[in-house]
Amino acid sequence: MGNKLKFVFRNFPLAEMHPDATRAAVTAEIAASQGKFWEMHDIIFENQEDLDDESLIRYAAEIELDMQKLNSDFQKPEFMEKVENDFESGVRSGVNGTPSFLSMEKSIMTVGKKINFLKHLQSLFEVKECSPTKEF
Repeated sequence: MGNKLKFVFRNFPLAEMHPDATRAAVTAEIAASQGKFWEMHDIIFENQEDLDDESLIRYAAEIELDMQKLNSDFQKPEFMEKVENDFESGVRSGVNGTPSFLSMEKSIMTVGKKINFLKHLQSLFEVKECSPTKEF
């Protein structure tokens, strides 16, 4: 699909279901400021039941974040503001769960329906064949 498709990640922490989700999202944004967003994202995703502060600090150490910077960045409002803005943007777009994928035409919820999502992308861009490069 080349340059016709843009993948943009937005935070949508569901704090009612996961009380530590917002703090985890802020941690991922801080990791992004150190060039390690996807590493932190993947650890958080794989450990959704263990997102307390102690666990998040352990994950940050595992991916070798600058721990002093991590601690000082938790005091900076811009990381929380980014997460809050992402969430509000999702609500305005009709997102009510994760993961969600949005196209210019409609919102697509995909929870284990990767193939249907890929077929939708194929139809949007008139592509005959499409396969994922990363498992979701």
